[in-house]
Amino acid sequence: MEPLKEDSEDTTVLNDEAMREMADQLMEKFRDNEYLTERLMRENIELKKCLVTLYGLIRSLDSLIDGSGIDEIISNFIDVARGIASEYMNEHFFDND
Repeated sequence: MEPLKEDSEDTTVLNDEAMREMADQLMEKFRDNEYLTERLMRENIELKKCLVTLYGLIRSLDSLIDGSGIDEIISNFIDVARGIASEYMNEHFFDND
């Protein structure tokens, strides 16, 4: 099989079989990229669901211990967790810039 032909003007052109092979390769690459994009989008949605769940649990825990006289170290850990979760929520859900 000869993928390239030379015409009289000294330029190279692809024959039909070479063009078909290139088109098939491009289509396969496109399908692979499409599959990876959809998989990444599904994973992103699942991670966002986990983040929202974690954020809700931390906020619930924070409101449960509010004024309950719990150990200050535990309260500080919950405050830090709430702050970090709030930053992630703001970054991934509320900033659309």
